[in-house]
Amino acid sequence: MSIIETKRNHVTALEPLPEDCIVMTRIGKARVFQPITEYDAAVRDSVGLADHMEAHIDVVPMGIDDFVRIKSGLTLEQFIRTLPRAVLEELRQDSINGCAEAVRYCDDPAVRAQAAAVLVKLGVVK
Repeated sequence: MSIIETKRNHVTALEPLPEDCIVMTRIGKARVFQPITEYDAAVRDSVGLADHMEAHIDVVPMGIDDFVRIKSGLTLEQFIRTLPRAVLEELRQDSINGCAEAVRYCDDPAVRAQAAAVLVKLGVVK
């Protein structure tokens, strides 16, 4: 965790973990969510904005479970159960396509093994 002091305020920036996919910037009760690829920009923008704010700013990376819980008040599993069948099928197909590409083209054996395990769990391969 970094605490970045500015002239009038400060920014608290938690370090992202490998499983984080979203970054939340929080000023008081206001929250902005961005892809984790925008983490550095979120920190930079927060430092530039901090002296103009009364409240300090928090930059918080998070995984999809935390994001869904914050946005909907549901666990990821509960949220998925609320999705229409067509959306679930589209997510399933996107998962199959992504895992198949990872098995074929990823250089990391651990990622290939995990993708293959997902394909087995989805019943695509045995």
